[in-house]
This record gives sequence, C-alpha cells and structure tokens, in this order.
Amino acid sequence: MHRARRAALELALTLAVCGALCTAASAASHPGPLRVVVAEFADESGARVANLGRGVADKFTELLGSQGVCVVARGELEAVLRDLSLGGASVDDLTEAARSLAADLLILGTVTSLNVQEAALDLGILRVGGAQVDVELATRVIDLEGNAAPGGGAAHGRASGAPQIALDLGVLLGRSPAADICGGGFRSEGSAISEGQLLALGYRNSSFSDWLAVEIVRADGTFVRSLGWRFVSSGDCETWLWNQRDALGMPVSPGIYAARLWNGDATLAEVSFQVRPGLLGTAAADALTVGTDAFEGTLLGGAVNDAVLQLANLFIAAQPLAIEAEALAQEPRTAAAVLAMPLLGQVASVLPDGRVAVNVGSLAGVSVGDAFEILAVEDLVMDPASLQILSYQVVAQRGVIEIVEVRDRASYGTRRGSFAPLPGDVARRLEP
Repeated sequence: MHRARRAALELALTLAVCGALCTAASAASHPGPLRVVVAEFADESGARVANLGRGVADKFTELLGSQGVCVVARGELEAVLRDLSLGGASVDDLTEAARSLAADLLILGTVTSLNVQEAALDLGILRVGGAQVDVELATRVIDLEGNAAPGGGAAHGRASGAPQIALDLGVLLGRSPAADICGGGFRSEGSAISEGQLLALGYRNSSFSDWLAVEIVRADGTFVRSLGWRFVSSGDCETWLWNQRDALGMPVSPGIYAARLWNGDATLAEVSFQVRPGLLGTAAADALTVGTDAFEGTLLGGAVNDAVLQLANLFIAAQPLAIEAEALAQEPRTAAAVLAMPLLGQVASVLPDGRVAVNVGSLAGVSVGDAFEILAVEDLVMDPASLQILSYQVVAQRGVIEIVEVRDRASYGTRRGSFAPLPGDVARRLEP
C-alpha cells in the first residue's frame, strides 16, 4: 500500500511538471521538449464499455507523461479540430491539427478487441465462478516531419480471477447497443432503463457532416452531463453511452430524463426516457466505464491497464535518447528526481533449469521480486567504455521475467508465461 501511495504521488508531481513544460514550450513556438499528440483511440472491439477509446487514450497519455514525455492535452487537439472544421476521424485531419499545435509526433491508437471468458454457476444477476479478460490494443506513431517514427506496436493485456461472486460482465459486455438506434434520426435503445444500466444513444446523420454533442438533462431541463463531441459524417451513424453519472461523477436518482443532440448553436433532436429503480444499483455501469474506481477494480480494468502499460513501454523504449535528454534538461529538475529512467540490462544466458540471467544486479539497484520486460531489439548502441545501453529499436516484446535471485552484477529470473529469450535481448525493468 505504501508503494502504491508513493507511486501515485510521484506520478502526480511528474505530470504537473511536464504539463507546465508543455505549456511553456507551446507558448515559445516549441523550442523545447519533444511534443506528442495522442488522439482518442478508435474502438473496434464491439464491446459495450463506456468511454473506452477516450479512457484508454487518457491512461496512455498519463503513462507517457510520467516518463517525461511532453504530451499535448487532448482538449487542445479537439478544440483545433473544431476550429479548423476538421472531422478528426481521418489521419490527414489529425495530422493537420497536430502540426498546428507544433507537435513532433502523432500517436494513433485502436482498441482492437475485448473478450471475456467465464466459467460460472448462474445465480440470477450474480454468478459464482472465475473469468479471464483479454484486451488487444495497437498504436501507430506518425512523425510530423516525415521521418521514420518508431514506438508503435501491438499489446495483449490479460487478467484472470479466482472463483468469486461478481457481476456477469461477459453478458453485459456482449450486449451491443440495439441496431435500431441507427435506424434513422436520433434514438435511444428504449423508453426505460434500469438503475445502473448503460444507456445507448444513436444518431444517423441524413444532413451535412458536422460536429455534434449529446447532453443529458432532467425532466425540468436541468443540465446533468455532456457525453462529448463526435464528428458525424453525412450518412454515418454515431453512438454515445451514458453510465447514469452526472458531470461531477455522482450517480443520478431514478426519474425522467432527456437526451439532447445539438451542434453548439441549437438543439437538433431530443428523446426522453425513464430511469427505473432496479437491482443493479450503479455497480454494473461503473464497472463498464473506463476511468471509474469500480472499473479499476475489475478484471476488465486490469487487462486494459496491462495492455496500456505495454504500449507505453514500447514507445519509451524506442526513443530513450530523446526522452532522457529532455528529462535531464527539465527545470526545475524535480521530474528527473521523481522518476528515473528505467533500468536497462541484457540477457546474459538462459540456464538449463529455465532461469534467465541478466547482466545487472544489486549494484544497479535490482531486488528480488523486480520484473523485467525482455525485448528483441535491433540497432543497439552501447557506450564502449561503460557498456551502458544508449539506444535501440524495439522489434518485439518477448515476455516478462520476475527476479528470484540477485548477485552483485547479475540477477536470475523466472519467466511469466511461455516465451524464448535470447542472449543479447534488452531487459528493461518495469516500475511497480
């Protein structure tokens, strides 16, 4: 628990320093650190998870910021897209907007798939059993100067749980919004939903392409929450999910509500619905909303976090020199002191008993229980005197080892899962 609180404080401090540096660099016509724009991840999973693409992008952005990368706030990107009348769905639109923000790199991401496998005994709304969640994410890095851009890749996150009493997430995730919400005009999936149930809203645009938003209001017109802007091309259908939370993140009470579709100047359409008291409470909707505390405590949250961490590690590992130089140049130097660059070593050998030996030990700060990511690399550059790794390009992530024995200049780890490390592979310590 102490380690978790310390990590949270370190992350908050580093993000604050980096955010200030990003703002200063933008105001000074970008003479300073590498500036990165992370677009909202495209959600191709088909899973019914609220805030999935945006939430994954937020997590990815936070992890990059914690390592000294200057990430432009996505709100700035969305504002520029609207100001320039760009749709934002195409690579060209996002690239143009990122250039206007004086960024160096644009990162595009995709939630490729999200699957749940359960073995359980039905007990009505509850199930007794275990589950496994698999999440597939991918990123692509675009250099806005037209140069080669390493750091993208694919990641597979997985989390499994021992038998437990839990909500039937497999059924909930499999419930895609009803097809008729894209049947034409602005529609909700029904006139009533149970308390704690995700509400799906859809709009098929028969008019001109435009930026549109959905707002939830009470029966008396009192504002509850905005569900965000979407660029809806002519003839396309866009969907929104509401988790029955207001703008402050508090659950709403049962009653009559309405959803309004508007373009920033006028309401284009409105649908009313009822939230009925039910057995779910707010747990089901929160567990399926990225960014809530309830989501973080689920297997789904664990799998997403695992995959996002892998993507962030791939990006950081592919550009160690630029990021390290920027972290050392930051003033005040608090960020460099709060989070040091990840410890790097190499696989020295694979022992007959299966243990993996790496060439860093207690003198470098390695401890029993540390986890190292094993990376297949190319273009490896090392200091000839100190043998310190200076630069490399990641080809693939082979897997992770956990250190079980530490000596002065070497450590031994066991593999998590099945993979084949090779002597010379880079071993990068994962921070807890």
